[in-house]
Amino acid sequence: MSHISTVEAGGENYNVVQASAVKQRALQLILSKYALVQQRVSPSEPLGLPMLMIILSSMPEDERQKVDDIVLHQVVKAGGDERVTIDNFQGGMAAYTELVAGAVKANLDDFFTWLGNVAKDESKPVKKGNGTGGHK
Repeated sequence: MSHISTVEAGGENYNVVQASAVKQRALQLILSKYALVQQRVSPSEPLGLPMLMIILSSMPEDERQKVDDIVLHQVVKAGGDERVTIDNFQGGMAAYTELVAGAVKANLDDFFTWLGNVAKDESKPVKKGNGTGGHK
């Protein structure tokens, strides 16, 4: 069953079909190393679209191509039926990267929510127990 999300990029709306669970797992594995580093560096900053766009823009070409292929496998401009590709964005790489970032979020929203919660939990001070640690 396909889930469709609407993503805004460059002032336009696009309908993005989520990738399969297998492809989402591959996407998560590619992005995890970047997302985890970002959360360690700035745990108070949520991994929003601007940071995701920076991560995507700094990836090696082969990884970025895999990400693009996974999240843009079925994207059309809202109200249209023609598949959107990178060729639709000549002279508009910021909008293209915004679309890819939005499509990544649409595919891995629960992962980013979890990651943000982990960062919040780790930024809290550790509560001290009674010092016994279960030992006498």
